[in-house]
Order: sequence, then C-alpha cells, then structure tokens
Amino acid sequence: MFGTKCEYLFWMENHEMPRERLFVYGANQLALQELVAIILASGHRKRSVFDLSVEVAEVIASYEPSDVGHQLRTVEGLGDAQIARILACLELCRRLKGVRRTSFQKITSAIEAMSYVRPYFRRLTRESFF
Repeated sequence: MFGTKCEYLFWMENHEMPRERLFVYGANQLALQELVAIILASGHRKRSVFDLSVEVAEVIASYEPSDVGHQLRTVEGLGDAQIARILACLELCRRLKGVRRTSFQKITSAIEAMSYVRPYFRRLTRESFF
C-alpha cells in the first residue's frame, strides 16, 4: 500500500490514516505496514513513519524472530525506543499465541504436530531432546 516516497501524506485525509482506519475497519483489515506505522508512531527527520514502516515490515517478514532485533538496527531512522516497541510487540504476540490454547486438540497427522510444536522449537539455538 505504501511506496518509498511520502508525497501522499499531504493529501491523505484523516480517515485514511492507519490509526483511524484501525478504529473504523478493525486491525484485521490493515496491511502489515499500517500496523507497523501505528506501533512506530513517528518517523525520523529524513524519513516518514510510512517509509520506515515499509522497511520494518520487510525485515519482520524476511528474518527469523531471533534475527529481527539485529536487523532492525540496520534500518536508518529507527531509534532504540522504536526497536524496543517492535520487539516487545513481537514477543507479546508470541506469548499470546501459546495462551489461547485452552482446550486440548486432537493431533491426527505429523503436519498438525509440527505446527503445534514449531513455536516452541523455533527459538532454540541448538538441538534439544525431550
């Protein structure tokens, strides 16, 4: 939805901004870049929040969770507070994903088993036996 230039910011109406779209349409209707723009809240003197959100969304989508923090430091215009906010949101999502499993589900295939245990093993840096 967002390009690399930010000329559209001047003609964008208030109801088209990501935060307003969130309240009107819901979070599930927003693009990843729009959600990241809401989390970042502000841009840099050389780059708008929308330009930053495009690059941050690419980093989040392209790297393993353990590498995202390091890669975010390479994004020009991101400060420590913004990086911390993004990493905290990612960790919150990871934790909440595990909390929602309140009922037992029957696993009937290896693919279902893999999708169930993948979040727990993804963050491990070496082989473990259970």
